[in-house]
Amino acid sequence: MPDPVYKVEIEFTTGSWTDVTGDCLHITISRNSASAENGISVGRAEVLLMNNSGKYSPENTGSPYYPNLKPYKNIRITAMYNNTTYYLFTGIIDSYSVNPVRSRRRCVLQCSDKIKLLQHRKITLPLKTNINVGTLFGDVLDAAGIGATDRTIDTFYDIVPFAWYRDRRPIEVMNELMAFGYYRIYMGPDGILHVKNRYWGLEGQSVATYDTFYEFNYELGEEEIANYIKVSGRPRKKASTTAVVANLEGATSIDPGSTLTFWLNYYDPDTKEQDTPADEMVTPVAGTDYTANTAPDGTGTDKTSQISVSVTFFSASAKCDVTNNDTGTVYLTKFQLRGKSIQKQSLISYVTEDTTSQATYGQRDFAVESDYIGSIHYAKDYGDFLLAQKKDPHPKVNVSLKNVFPDVLARELGDIITITENNTGVSGKWIVRNIEHDINMSEALEHIISMNLEQWYDLQYLILDDAQRGKLGIGKLGF
Repeated sequence: MPDPVYKVEIEFTTGSWTDVTGDCLHITISRNSASAENGISVGRAEVLLMNNSGKYSPENTGSPYYPNLKPYKNIRITAMYNNTTYYLFTGIIDSYSVNPVRSRRRCVLQCSDKIKLLQHRKITLPLKTNINVGTLFGDVLDAAGIGATDRTIDTFYDIVPFAWYRDRRPIEVMNELMAFGYYRIYMGPDGILHVKNRYWGLEGQSVATYDTFYEFNYELGEEEIANYIKVSGRPRKKASTTAVVANLEGATSIDPGSTLTFWLNYYDPDTKEQDTPADEMVTPVAGTDYTANTAPDGTGTDKTSQISVSVTFFSASAKCDVTNNDTGTVYLTKFQLRGKSIQKQSLISYVTEDTTSQATYGQRDFAVESDYIGSIHYAKDYGDFLLAQKKDPHPKVNVSLKNVFPDVLARELGDIITITENNTGVSGKWIVRNIEHDINMSEALEHIISMNLEQWYDLQYLILDDAQRGKLGIGKLGF
């Protein structure tokens, strides 16, 4: 069968894609699936283009692409094989690097996938209480500019008791949420962001089998062993009763016909902690929440009925406007705001250890701290889950395939593959956690894909409503 037909396209002008494959000499691509341990990383691509005529030189006014040779242009890399189109990379151009020396006239495009969008902006979201973590992922991505058509989010069952983000980078928030539930995140080669729950790959269905490799490397080390696990957090919880969460100190005068504008920050009514969020705020009631008088000590004539109050509530503060409708100066002798404070709870902490592993490898500590953890039951399940995962060394394998079509085009993060290698004794199922493509197009086509693999383990969990594991008596109910 003929070789694949590759295509490198750049959106120099919005809505119009330019095919530059004819000038392409070499492509490298690297993408990772993010985890609670290593966090989210940006996928990268490097494209080497012939530039004999200077058409990819940004300052060359004679270029057919001038003046659109600028960073942040969309780029996509695909391959057609046996009437099927395979996406290899979708992202944006970071930079153009041009070498004008004769015989080395090349342009190198450095590119990133759209995980980069999570790095360079900040988001502010309203206060959230008792929210499904999948819904929260969606809210964060909406605010980051990655809409519903550019993402997939698995079904989640975990509940976050409290979340509030003010001027936060989305990538930081996503990493925190990943650590909360041991989730996975990755950007697909088609530009679709995937948020996966911790059961991703649990079904163990292998998509391919390999026993011949271009490169093969096996490693068994002790660096990632952990046999003393601590899971802790100090969650917040909304108070069950309404209380005063903000007040204006002193008596402030208001001239006749004038409006006094001020901001109040909320506090914890029990601990007096400042900047404490609050919910279910109460519209101020005359006489109860505010009073006015002709005298600052309240001994004059009551003028409460002569003032009007307007309050705009925010998550941890409120903007207050008080207008004096009387003909004389009045003093605002009392002003308070009531609501349900989102209060810090007692520290939740759970420790579990494996003495057999410690006797063999020494004590290896691993800690998870997340204020999203709302109960000791969740902390215990999480700790036991981590100990089972980490108390023993797990092998890692890196394999490379060369010009094995369509496999080098079709393999994707999260794929489960079966491998057999007699010299190392490796066999069984493995999960793809990192993918790198090296495509040489300057002479005879050479497409090498390298994959970092983690061994797949059947955890035997019962997952309710799952087609394979949703029946009682099969497996065990687990985290």
